[in-house]
Formats: sequence, structure tokens, C-alpha cells
Amino acid sequence: MQLEHLRDAVLDDDLREMLGRLPLELSELYSELYDKMLARKGPASIAVSHNSLRWLLSSRSPLKSLEFCKAVSRNTNMSPDDISNDQILDLLHNFLVLDRDLDVFRFAHLSVAEYLEESRPEYNKNACHALAAEICLIEIIRLSSCTDVSRVVRRLRLDFRNTVSETRKSYVEGLHKYALKMWASYSECAGEEQRILESRFKELFRFLLFYDCGDYSLLNAWLRSRQRKMMESAASRILKDLVRNHSSSSAPLYFLACAHGFCEIVRMSLPDSHFMDGMRQLGLLLAAQHGQKRVWKLLLDSDEIETALMVEMVERLSLESLTWLLKASSKTKSTERILLAANRMNGEIIALLLDHCKDLTITEEIIESASWAAEASALEVLLGRAKDCEITAKALSRAARWGDSAVVNYF
Repeated sequence: MQLEHLRDAVLDDDLREMLGRLPLELSELYSELYDKMLARKGPASIAVSHNSLRWLLSSRSPLKSLEFCKAVSRNTNMSPDDISNDQILDLLHNFLVLDRDLDVFRFAHLSVAEYLEESRPEYNKNACHALAAEICLIEIIRLSSCTDVSRVVRRLRLDFRNTVSETRKSYVEGLHKYALKMWASYSECAGEEQRILESRFKELFRFLLFYDCGDYSLLNAWLRSRQRKMMESAASRILKDLVRNHSSSSAPLYFLACAHGFCEIVRMSLPDSHFMDGMRQLGLLLAAQHGQKRVWKLLLDSDEIETALMVEMVERLSLESLTWLLKASSKTKSTERILLAANRMNGEIIALLLDHCKDLTITEEIIESASWAAEASALEVLLGRAKDCEITAKALSRAARWGDSAVVNYF
């Protein structure tokens, strides 16, 4: 890279002068190269350069080079056809390389990403995630069936006409699929300050969430998307089930906000006491599942969870989410009802609840109730913590009748 830095010298005197002031620190060298890279560049080149670096800094999985060119041009008035791999490399040749075997762009070295994040304020994580969210939102909105897209396009000075023709493979596997999967996560990571700051990102974010012309809602269209359903993870199934089972028009927005930490959206629902009386617990469930502490505090301003709500949490949440919940609500006590809440209790969850409330006494009634519903690992934990607790004939009978073979064998 230092040799590249010296190539600008034409005369020997210039070369000697540059050799005498070579940067001692790598960050200084990157700074000189960065400033030189953007010097005398036009606005289009600068926009593509910024977009390329920010996109890579926030990327969760690499896009093929063609899809990458689409992404970094989406919020400009350029067509992806006007940007080639070689042009990207010419603009950023000291910072990016093209892995031709995998057909993906990546940073030339890990130190490039470190320099940008640590030394260039314009590449802070929130700004990079906001840019990625903006690109994903543009991609979703431009291919939607929304009849009011032209209004947004004019106001934000976008031009959706200058887009490369979409092949079926590109639509299913490329930027569009990535956008459907990642826009909400990127919007979450951008932070509330970026979401409420007057910007193109805020306009697009609000448009997707709130646009509803009666017979068409962008948010509902995204939630119903076949591709969206194909990409669902285990963590998103509760969100999907809640949306499907609630007919309220405001429910999808509220549930999404609770799951992704859009606190400014959750606050909009708080004054509506009638709505919140029926939905608060479901919002808490989503907040716990997704580790949204700020949403949790908005909906439950207490360190203690009532028993009925805790029972529902134990029945529906994973071990990881329950661990987070108990840390967030440190005063919550494990009761016998909570302990037996899960239909198929396992040893890890039982151990977690018992560790959280060490003064809970394991009784013969608890063993009897667990004998037909719990896994053998749960019974092992319960009996290991029990003091002078015998296995009763009732427990054996229940295990033989309803328990699985591992429970019977354990007894």
C-alpha cells in the first residue's frame, strides 16, 4: 500500500520528499489514501464510494458483485448498469478487493474496516446500518404493488425507472431477498436517533410501516410475503403467530415494534389503554424473546413479573430468552405454578428457575405433577434438589401411564 502511495510521484525530487514523510502509523496512511481517493471526485463517485464502504461495514452476508452494484446505487439516480466491478475497484482500489473465485467484494484487509470505524465518524455503526436499511427499504418499496410510490419517489428525489431488469434468479436470491430479510434488523441496529432524524431513511421507514390505502398495506404485504415466510427463523415464529391470530389493524405494527425495539412506535400505543390492556402481555413476550430491554421497561415498569405472565413466558420462551428475562426482572420469584408451566419441561429450564429462586422447596406434589409432563432430565434436576422427597406410588403411576419411556426408566 505504501508503494501505491508513492506512485503519484513523477519527479525524483517529489519521490524523495514523499519518502521522507511516509506515515509512521497505518491510520495516517489510510487517511492520506482516503482523502486522495475522494479528492476531485464528482458527487456520484463520492456517493457510490460511501455507499460501498458503509454497506460492507454493515453487511451480514456477502452479495454477488452484480447485486452489490445494485445495492450501492439504489439510493442514487444511477442505474446499476452504469456501475461495473472495475469502476468500483478504480474508486476504492486501496480499500476493497474483488474475490473473483466467490464473486464478492470484501475489504482489502481487516485493518481497513478498523480504520473506518475508529477514525472516520461518518462510518459509525448507526450510520452504516441506517444506510443499509435505507437501501433495503427502497428495494422493497420499488417492487411493491403500492399505488402511491410515485409520491415518495418525487419527494425523496429517487428515480425507480433507471433500474436494471430483474431476472427471476435475482429476485429470488439477490438483493430483493436480502432486503426482505434484513430491513427490520438494520432499522433496529440504526437506533432510535437515526429513525427519528429527518432523513430519507426515516421517510422510507415510516412509509413502509404506516402506508395503508384501505385494501393494501405495505407492512402486511411484507408480513404475508412468500419469501418472507420461507426465511423465517425459529425466533420469528411467535411474531408470525401473533400477527396471524389478531385481526386488529394496528397489531402487526405494534408486534413488530416490540420484537425489533422500535420504542418510538411502542410509545405511540401506550396512551391507548384499551389497546394495551389486551396487548401488553404479548408485547412483553416478544420483547423477552428478542431481548428488547428498552421495550420491556416501557411496557412493564417493574423488576417483578406477575405469576400469570411468568407462566406464559415459561411455556413459550426458549432457555436463552428466559435467562434474559430473569436478569431483566430480578425480583421475580419462581413458584410451583411457574415451575410446572411448561408442557414438556426440560432440565436446563428447571435448573434455571431453581437457581433464580433457591428457597423454593421441591415437594412430592411437584414430583407427581412433573412425572407425566417433564423430561427425564427435568426429573433428575428436581430430585437432585429435593430434600427428603420420596417418589410416591402416584408419581410412578403417572409416569407409567403418560410419561415417556426415559422417565419410567429413570424412576
